[in-house]
Amino acid sequence: MNRPRLPDDPVRPDLAGIDGRECQVVALGAPLGTLIGDAWGWQTAIWSVAAVAALVAVVIAVLLPPIRLDQGASMRQRIAPLTDQRVLRVLRVLIVTLLAFIGIFLPFTYMSAVFAPAIGGEPARLALLLLVFGVAATAGNLTAGSLSDRYGSRHVVVAATVGVAVVCVIMLTVQQVFILVAITQALSGVVSYSVMGPQQHRIIACAAAESASLVTSLNTSAAYLGNFLAGSIGAVVLTTTGSAPLLLPIAAAFAAFAALLAWQLPGSASSTRQEALHKTGETTTTPPRREPSTR
Repeated sequence: MNRPRLPDDPVRPDLAGIDGRECQVVALGAPLGTLIGDAWGWQTAIWSVAAVAALVAVVIAVLLPPIRLDQGASMRQRIAPLTDQRVLRVLRVLIVTLLAFIGIFLPFTYMSAVFAPAIGGEPARLALLLLVFGVAATAGNLTAGSLSDRYGSRHVVVAATVGVAVVCVIMLTVQQVFILVAITQALSGVVSYSVMGPQQHRIIACAAAESASLVTSLNTSAAYLGNFLAGSIGAVVLTTTGSAPLLLPIAAAFAAFAALLAWQLPGSASSTRQEALHKTGETTTTPPRREPSTR
């Protein structure tokens, strides 16, 4: 995180912290909800979520200080990336995010069906797999930022999406053995949540600095849309074929396509130049200006 900043490099958040809150939800919320649902029913689990949300709302109202939004940029400036030539670069990154998260959430959403032989109908085993995935996802999220700064965000996205595809293929061969399924879930968590942070970096690099909040919101929305489409695609596949393992090669295909697009579409010239600097080790510090001699 200590590299010199390019003159036209937009100010960006710490990549290691992007999407960290969602990782914590995946690590703790999903397995905890599964255990509560199994012990007291799913209505109790939903009411528990509502109670926690109400408590958090009270805490926010009491403790969160007023936040004044930056009024320096007009709405026209904020939506500029969607009205000029930059829109194509933004859309390219959004498509990669969408495809990647379809591939990520297909096996995750239908985990109980895909790994039914290993889970054996035991909710505790399913909760453990969710916990393993979530903890590994947090680790992947925390390391993706520093890896992006070292190797370039595009390379990290490509490696992570290829990793998702490879892990999905491996999952096909280990569905019967619980310990091997747990190991593949750990690998899946690491590579799956190594995508979002670097993608945020890439999409910020495609837009003007005043539009960073807009494009990062669009990127997050694309990830949630991928989550929704994964559920819909999985439902169609299970309804028409009845084969849960078929979701794994489909997920691998989506992830591989995302990797291909990320590799072929590097994004902005700024991000491309940054990645070149990572390879060469060059700095971008501007040399001091020499005043003309008066002698």
